[in-house]
Amino acid sequence: MKLKIMCSVLLMSLSGASMAAIKESCPEPTAIQHTAGIYTAAARTAGNEWLGVVSSPAPKEIKAFESATFYSGEGTKETVGVFGKCTYISENGDAVDLRYQQGRTSEVSVKLENTSAWQREDGPFGLVVYECKSKEKSACAFVIRK
Repeated sequence: MKLKIMCSVLLMSLSGASMAAIKESCPEPTAIQHTAGIYTAAARTAGNEWLGVVSSPAPKEIKAFESATFYSGEGTKETVGVFGKCTYISENGDAVDLRYQQGRTSEVSVKLENTSAWQREDGPFGLVVYECKSKEKSACAFVIRK
């Protein structure tokens, strides 16, 4: 009986932890709005958003997703680190970078999802960068670690 109770408690705590994970991915181009060179898109989490600024004299709508960038954390598993940006191309050819903005100011650790979509690149000074160029919906996904 005690074993059943302990297993139930363990399963409930694990399911609660997985429910607390917040999965995000680069927004679809059609979900991105722009006003006077400021590009925004809603995040899956209330109070958070995607934000980008371009200094083009005539900013246009987003045409296509280009890539996503992730920076692996020092001394951690390679798939854990900081999300960099989602890069898009506008109708007039401008590159537009959107960054994930949280309601709080501190950077949070994220973990890559769908690691097969991310390609590792070794940067200068030992920096490990992952880039995702998949055009599949939600392929360039990550989970915000609490």
